[in-house]
Amino acid sequence: MKKNNSSIQSFLLLLLLAFFILIGCKKEEKWVWCNDCTLEKITGTYEGTANHLRYVDSINFIETKAKESYATLTEENGQLKAQIGIVNLFALSVTGDYTNEYYIEIPGNKSQLSVKIWKLGEQIKLIGTAKKYTNDGDIYELIDFELYKAP
Repeated sequence: MKKNNSSIQSFLLLLLLAFFILIGCKKEEKWVWCNDCTLEKITGTYEGTANHLRYVDSINFIETKAKESYATLTEENGQLKAQIGIVNLFALSVTGDYTNEYYIEIPGNKSQLSVKIWKLGEQIKLIGTAKKYTNDGDIYELIDFELYKAP
């Protein structure tokens, strides 16, 4: 009888251990490229952080890290209008085509916006860069950012 009790206790202990292992092994969801994001799905307001870099001359620059950043994506005459920046530090506004891909690539007048669009369930995240160029085509100011769509 003791052997039977011992076997039951061992079985219950193993079952309990397996239960806790399975609970602890909950897989974390991962952000993936948003291959099916329509213009309607990505339009809206975004908030997050950005790093800012401004060249003083050809070798010296000023860098500011982890600043509050924003973006507003809207539809204007069938095109995507993007306004992105850091309050009182950087602002860029560009308009261009969006072809329902996982990325946005819009050149502007002496500027460029390059963004990868990510999703996790219904959440949308933008990771990319916004650049400004001199008349000679050299980068003189840019931000790299990670922004989350506001609910």
